[in-house]
Amino acid sequence: MASSQSVRVFETIAQSEGGVDVLTEQAVSNLESAGYTVLGVRPSGMDGACTGEAQVVSAVKLDALNPLFDLNERTAPYGLVDRIAVFRDETGVYLSTIHPGSLLRTVFMDNDGVEDVAAERRTVLREALGATMAREYGQNRQKGHIGKTMGVIAGGPFDEKIGVVGSAEGISVKEAADRIMAGFGESDMEWGMEIAYRLDLEDRGIAILGVTSVEMEARSFAIVGAGSDKERKNIACAGSAYAAAYPIELVVSEQDGRVVIESVDAMYRMKLFFEDAAKWAFMKNMTMPGSLASEIKGRLESALANAEM
Repeated sequence: MASSQSVRVFETIAQSEGGVDVLTEQAVSNLESAGYTVLGVRPSGMDGACTGEAQVVSAVKLDALNPLFDLNERTAPYGLVDRIAVFRDETGVYLSTIHPGSLLRTVFMDNDGVEDVAAERRTVLREALGATMAREYGQNRQKGHIGKTMGVIAGGPFDEKIGVVGSAEGISVKEAADRIMAGFGESDMEWGMEIAYRLDLEDRGIAILGVTSVEMEARSFAIVGAGSDKERKNIACAGSAYAAAYPIELVVSEQDGRVVIESVDAMYRMKLFFEDAAKWAFMKNMTMPGSLASEIKGRLESALANAEM
């Protein structure tokens, strides 16, 4: 493993005098002009007492995917989509991203080639969005490996945290994705999970679906608060700065003659983006990841069984 410099999970790259809608529209336009495909734009869930707001843009640069699959074909689908958050609090309106140097180290398990790929990814994204600043926040990491909290909670190599959350027989990847798109949000369940975007990579034999919910987002942001960011400790609803943590990736593929839907372990994914919420916050909310995972599985089972083709 190559030695790495310490980086944090998120990065604020610009501040604006305009509103959230204006900056979001500008970000979308800039991304499309730079050759990105914008997959979806949606408002983030916020606690009812919050006066701030946030929106997340999910985008992908299709001509830059091969180096990621070359690093690790199995884990690559979880590192393809860039998520850009536009959030407002009492200090202003900000543009932030997931820091590729942090995320890709974890997804590609500290592969020797990941540093160069991540650096190029960050440069291209910052240039596309017209970055004017580089303020990192979130968990500070020098390597991608995420260890277990208190020796027991959700740590280990990324590829070991990918698991099957749904399956179907006798249909193609596209047909399965179509069924999920049609029926995923139909059931009345606790978190109100929805499909936020869809990315079909037919040449790779996969489809990637981004799923999220306003309730899950609001709860996550309330739990993390300002995290380890001391400068934001007095910001109301400071957790909105973490909006780019969502949506969650579901990967649809064909394996051993059947279609399977896979995702990353819910608690592990929480640690990936929110680990600076501290151990006690994780301990107090231990049931949340399992509840989210159960709902995703239930919605997939219902959609694959009942959605009309």
